[in-house]
Amino acid sequence: MLKNIASHLPYFSSVAKNLSFSVAAAELSISQSAISYPIKSLETKLGVKLFIRGKGSKVALSCKGNKLYLEYALLERNFNQVLRDSLLHHDS
Repeated sequence: MLKNIASHLPYFSSVAKNLSFSVAAAELSISQSAISYPIKSLETKLGVKLFIRGKGSKVALSCKGNKLYLEYALLERNFNQVLRDSLLHHDS
């Protein structure tokens, strides 16, 4: 399952962090529609709503969206630490 959703997670993370599709799109240097599609696809693949969409550009994480974001953020931090550690050991 991870293989089917992994490519969507950076888009999800950016929207979750910014609580905005437009800010996330600007951060990733893509159009807003280019970020909306992977989010919708991720929600479909997981079978859950990750965001609660309000009026205008208002967006909030759903309960399940918040859980996924916290886990993904932890995974990303740990992965980055492993990369930093391996680079430090590689140069030694």
